[in-house]
Amino acid sequence: MNLIFFDMCTQLAHVSKVIVCLTDSFRDSPYCRTVAELALINKKKTQVIKLKNSFNLGGWLASKYNVHSTLEFADDASQENCLKNLFKWLSKEQRGMKRHLPPELSVDKRVRGEKDTEKEFCLASLEYIAKASCTDLTFNNKTFSFDENNIALLEMRTAIKNVNPLIDMQLEENKDAISLALLIKCFVKKIMKEVHFEVVDTMEQQELFKEIQESVNNILYFPEKLKTTFIESLTSRIKDKSKLHTKSENRNKLINVEACEYQCAIFGFNENFVFRLSNLGPMGLEHGNILYFFSTWLESYWQEMLSETNHNPYDHESNFKKLGINSDVSEILSRSIKMNVREMQTSLYWAKSYLKTVWFSHPLISQCNNEFLPTEVDKWIECREIIEKRQIELSNKTAIGHIKLFRASKQSKLTDLAVKREYCIENKNVYYHGTEQYCLYGERGKDGILSKGIDLRKGNGKQDFSHRCGFYLSDTLDAAREWGGNKSPNDHCVIVFAIPEELLSAERQGGLDVTRDDEKWGRVVDYFRNGESNTESNFDDSELNEINNAKFIKGNISKRDKSAYTINNIVVRQICLKEKEYAKRIESCIRAIIFYHTEN
Repeated sequence: MNLIFFDMCTQLAHVSKVIVCLTDSFRDSPYCRTVAELALINKKKTQVIKLKNSFNLGGWLASKYNVHSTLEFADDASQENCLKNLFKWLSKEQRGMKRHLPPELSVDKRVRGEKDTEKEFCLASLEYIAKASCTDLTFNNKTFSFDENNIALLEMRTAIKNVNPLIDMQLEENKDAISLALLIKCFVKKIMKEVHFEVVDTMEQQELFKEIQESVNNILYFPEKLKTTFIESLTSRIKDKSKLHTKSENRNKLINVEACEYQCAIFGFNENFVFRLSNLGPMGLEHGNILYFFSTWLESYWQEMLSETNHNPYDHESNFKKLGINSDVSEILSRSIKMNVREMQTSLYWAKSYLKTVWFSHPLISQCNNEFLPTEVDKWIECREIIEKRQIELSNKTAIGHIKLFRASKQSKLTDLAVKREYCIENKNVYYHGTEQYCLYGERGKDGILSKGIDLRKGNGKQDFSHRCGFYLSDTLDAAREWGGNKSPNDHCVIVFAIPEELLSAERQGGLDVTRDDEKWGRVVDYFRNGESNTESNFDDSELNEINNAKFIKGNISKRDKSAYTINNIVVRQICLKEKEYAKRIESCIRAIIFYHTEN
């Protein structure tokens, strides 16, 4: 296939909003990259189709746009001429042309449910709910009508997908199911509000809403366990109980997914958050995004809870509910925190981690993307290869180009020993930082670790060695992975640092090492865990000066009972970076990033 043909395909894709994915050998071609860029720049709703060869392309386009020209190509030349003619015709029609979906996405097949994927069952469920509630949906300034004769709903997956930039030509199946599950959550909320609908009485009497919520939450919070049966049973319940209740006299209601009540429903927050968000007004949201306000309100509620008698900061499910998180989500979040770390952080910490995870990973809200996520799994890839291939614009491109990336599959056997063999060279020690991918990229890719560097001000309050100003590293891969996984089970990563011994010397660098002094270590932890209060620690002035001016603090990780945290009976060490210039020196020691991404 020649470059002229690629160029013609690019123009066709640009006009017709269709991205054509040919055989695997062409996935990395200039054509594919160019079309992906066009989709981003023009923010067009693009549809991806897969064809076995170029000959099918002309036939598919002909059937899609009712062009009855002969499109059987004998060679590249006739192929090129035919596509030129087709391109001219499409250019004249431009956006006035009628859109059709290819046969493989027809309604009949999806409703029939034969060999359908999870996302297709989920889409069918969404259709039934929409018809039952006589509700239309607005999303990204476009209205989707759910009349039986309107197929706009079937393009919903494309609209959702384009909230996140299109990067890889390979589609990630679970992302569609998660997106649609979020929409179902919005529709359930809408139906529950419209009490005059007959369908509501029927569903509430049979406690179907609880079952629907459970199915949706399974899709949202446990995608690694996603089974067709979850969505199939969800579809069946909605179909049986709601499809017959649509009444012609009911006027269609609109759901604006970007409205306050539905944003809160997606996050799992209660009506108190809806009220506060709606009272902000447009000016309020100009001074801070939803993530900022939700986080601020969580902290405010937490301060009120601290004054309660017998308040237990580690009774997570109960505390989540008091913080304003809906009961069904509170239960799931509490269950998802592993037993060995449940009492190492307060409920506020886990709630804010959940908030960031939703903000990053859910396609209806996300302002982020996985632009550095490798396509291939269990293979080390140079970061500069992805930067060049995807033409990523970075101010520090040279600084991170040497970093290696690794996308671990569920079966990955990458170990702490293997990583240290690779990077424990020339008197260097390997340390790790486990976090959400959100922290790696930041909002819109502008303020993450890769783009802006380590920001000590983003630290949480009342930690082992810091209070609102610190960045932590651990000396084992398992600890970092576990920590990142508890913050974001489906999209976390581990940053690998290879730090020269010289930089880790407390004596030479102005740090504090309490690794071998258990008594002082316990008092330091008390000091910071109490918000830098010296009431229990009883440090004298010289000791306080040493602690507060330390560029870093090194020691064990503390559990709630003041014992040291261990993995496989081995004590895990940590370093907390506390001074800006020292953090920049450590930042230059980043050597690799390991992605633990659900959709492998």
